[in-house]
Order: sequence, then structure tokens, then C-alpha cells
Amino acid sequence: MHAFENLKQQFLRPADEFTPIPFWFWNDKLSRGEIVQQIQDFHAKEVSGFVLHPRMGLPREMPYLSDPFMEMIEVALSEAEKLGMKVILYDEGMYPSGSACGMVVKENGAYASRGLELREYPCQNQFVRLPISLQQGESLVSIQAVRKLSESQIEADSAVVLFCEGSVVEFAPPKQGDWSVLVFVDTPSRGTIRGVHPGQDDGEPDAPLAADLLNRDAVQSFMRFTHERYYEKFSDYFGTTIIAMFTDEPDLLGRGHVPGLKPWTSFFLSDYVADGGDERDLPALWLDAGEQTGAIRNRFAGAIRRRLNQTYYKPLADWCEEHGIGLTGHPAGSDDIGLLSHFHIPGQDIVWR
Repeated sequence: MHAFENLKQQFLRPADEFTPIPFWFWNDKLSRGEIVQQIQDFHAKEVSGFVLHPRMGLPREMPYLSDPFMEMIEVALSEAEKLGMKVILYDEGMYPSGSACGMVVKENGAYASRGLELREYPCQNQFVRLPISLQQGESLVSIQAVRKLSESQIEADSAVVLFCEGSVVEFAPPKQGDWSVLVFVDTPSRGTIRGVHPGQDDGEPDAPLAADLLNRDAVQSFMRFTHERYYEKFSDYFGTTIIAMFTDEPDLLGRGHVPGLKPWTSFFLSDYVADGGDERDLPALWLDAGEQTGAIRNRFAGAIRRRLNQTYYKPLADWCEEHGIGLTGHPAGSDDIGLLSHFHIPGQDIVWR
């Protein structure tokens, strides 16, 4: 009976470690007095922690991660420390994570999100001599010919890898049927994130460009802008008041990206082949290749997930651990359980609509 009474009391008067930790949206002009007052309101209602989340609405005169912005963060951390509260920092302005509100790509355009694009040229069962034209920032990944069974189906194992001579590829169909030449191009996705300032929302002129999260160097740049910046300013709070960093549904292609793309990064084909794939798998990412289609698409998705774990989640987790805090947050999809392996505090975002 004594044990039961103790358990009952824990439910009636739970310890601070069981506190709800709400997202606290910073989406308006910030003031020291208002920040302190809202933290005190949290505390008075027995909410002993919060996630500091910059959101759309921050004024332009207080740029994300600027000194004036960080001064407001200092106000919040100082008040939280006085009250014995815990803080989780949010790693982006606003979401999805990985771009430092566009600063990663502004510093180096080569770090912009990329995708694999399919361009199809029907042969009509005739010899073709096809010039290959690429735009600035694009690179050729593969050229293949396939026999079409319908608009969306190809004959299994019909793919033939072709090679350019100069900037021209030639192909003569080896047998009767409808053949197409498929050109696979590594191209900028032109995807964006939602920023924190007016004019930076989806479809607006200043929406920040998404970064290439499959590129190790791009992710290191993101961490330098964000994680190192926070640690430079607030190292004394790490591991005490600051307990974690929240990363939010990183999107490989970005929002509003060029339609029809598959996640990609430069030179990823060699990674995919080393992971058990085949260059001739690429058509099946878009077209039905019979019974093998599902296995090919699963293999590709698995290779992308493993690459993302290596280039994004593990470096973030390692950095957090080295600095005395945990990595928390969630991946882009509610069923991406496998991407949570490096999280110290794994989470999921399930929105009922």
C-alpha cells in the first residue's frame, strides 16, 4: 500500500522532469519585458521548460542569429536559469531544418538542395542522334534507352546504358517496339524553406533556399552558422539550462521544388552502386519495370536514408553529445522511424487533419 501511495503522489505532484515542454513561438517584435513575463507565466503554471522556436513574423531589423536576436535569447536563458527551467534550442528559422534561414546557400551556391531529374526523348523505333544540353549548375548522371510497354511502363531488364561523344548521344533500337532515350540529370531542386521574416514564406520572393543535406560540407556549414553560433554565445548554459537542440523535419528537396525530382546529391550514383544498386535501376524510380519495381525503389530509398544518417543526423548527434546536450526533434515523415537512431530524445510529429 505504501508503494501505491507513493505512485499516487507522483501523479498528483509530478516532479519537474515530467513537465510539458511547449514550443514557444517567437513570431513578433521581441522585447525583454515581454520575454521575462511570458517565462514567468510558464513557471507559474508549472511549465518548467520550453522550446525556443523562431517563427514567421520576426522583424527585419532583428535578423535571425544576429547580435540583437541573440540578446533576446540571452534574456530568455537567464530568466529560465533563475527559475530552474530547462530550454531546448531550435536549429532553424523557421522550418524545415538545415539551411540556417538561407545563409548556407547564400554563402555558397553549390550547397543548394539538388535532385535527380528524368528527361525522356521518344525514339519511335528509329535511329536517333540526340544533343545533350545542360544548364548551369547541372551535371549528367546517366543516359539510358528503354523499351516502353505503355506511357508509364517499361520492359523489365530492357535498359541499355548509353555514352556521350562530345555532347551527342546516338541510339539505334536493337529490336522492334517503342523505345525512349532517358537522360538523368543532377540539377538544383530550387526548393525553399519557410523563413522567419516578412517575404520569406512559401512562394514569396525572399523564401530562403534549402540546403543539400546529403552533402557533408553543406551540413557542416549549417552547423557552423547555427550550432557553433549558439555555443559561442551561450556555452555556460549548455548541459545545464540548455538540455537539447531540436531539428525539425529536414526536407531533402525543399518546399516548392521542381516537380518530379528524386532526392540526390552530386556523385551519389557511386554511393548507390556501392550500396548494392545498379545504374540501370534509375528508370524504375519513375517508370513501372514489373515485379522488380518495388524492390528497386525500396533499395534507392534505403540508400538515401543511410546517406542522410551519415551526412546529417549523425554529425548533429555527435556535436550535441560533445557539447553536453541531446539531439531531439523528428524527421520529415511520421513513419521515418529508422532515421531516429542517432537521436538522444527521439520524437515524431503526427498531425491529425
